Amino acid sequence: MGKPFNDLSGKSFNSLTVIERDYDYHGRAVKFYCRCVCGTIKSIETHSIQSGNIKSCGCLRISSLSKHNTTHGESKQHKRSKEYLAWASIFERCYNPNHKSYKHYGGRGITVCEQWKSGFPEFLKNMGRCPDGHSLDRIDVDGNYEPKNCRWAGAKEQGNNKRNNRLLIDNNGDVKTLSEWADMIHMLPETISQRIKHGWSIDKSLSTPVKIRRNNAIK
Repeated sequence: MGKPFNDLSGKSFNSLTVIERDYDYHGRAVKFYCRCVCGTIKSIETHSIQSGNIKSCGCLRISSLSKHNTTHGESKQHKRSKEYLAWASIFERCYNPNHKSYKHYGGRGITVCEQWKSGFPEFLKNMGRCPDGHSLDRIDVDGNYEPKNCRWAGAKEQGNNKRNNRLLIDNNGDVKTLSEWADMIHMLPETISQRIKHGWSIDKSLSTPVKIRRNNAIK
């Protein structure tokens, strides 16, 4: 009597999620259709899935990237450069479903360009060294990680570029983010936000001075 059929459908192994059995395959081994984190669907033997011999569809993997790009000298433990860490982290966010930020990147379809997949030196050649106080930022927050859509940005630029930083339009038609208006009129963003939340118009929220509350003087 043969071994009972082990249905792996719905289970995840490394970068693969098993979809269903491949009934079109008539070999001795059982195969399953698997979806890789990159979106590719491939038929793989049960043993290879469970043993971990095959961890993905064959696409670029984070671990192999790190090993492949040690010749530049910036990926050594405790000596990793800021630029290298920025490059490595984008693959985690885009291709590792276990990463805490995956849903905001890979989960939304954000990918890394082929040029940067080829290795860290290409990334460094495109981006150059990171200035002090800056970090990697995408100009279009819905776009991919690629040279034309990335820059080294300061905290203020990054704050203005967040998806949840709403745009406000005043009566003159001027468009700025909440942070930009707050900086311009020297007011806390929270103050403007709370005013609008309580039914104030945008113009009233931006033009009304903040009342300064003074405690009674102690004689």
